[in-house]
Amino acid sequence: MDPVAERDLGDYLENLDDTRFDEEGYLFREQLPQWFGCLVSGVHYLHSNGIRHRDIKPRNILILSGNVLLADFGISKSSPGESLSISTDTGGTPKYRAPEVVEFQRFGRKSDIFSLG
Repeated sequence: MDPVAERDLGDYLENLDDTRFDEEGYLFREQLPQWFGCLVSGVHYLHSNGIRHRDIKPRNILILSGNVLLADFGISKSSPGESLSISTDTGGTPKYRAPEVVEFQRFGRKSDIFSLG
């Protein structure tokens, strides 16, 4: 059985207190680049295997033992090419959708990368 995540990144960010910032006002300076690097590597792995997540957002990033895991593949799609076909189903959470998804254009690797931030 897989271990249960301690919390998701959305919850973590919503419940920050002043102890999470350094004297220059930067948020967990050492942890953030590590987490982002893990997410970029994970998304690269998905894309290398023809999978588009389509709903990357803080609530779908789980924190477990100081590491992050990308979760919720409920609307992910598999496509061997760069982009998925044009669809009226934009998928994903509106706040994190790439412009091309909002405009009902093809959903590609760049769309997931946009959602990473």
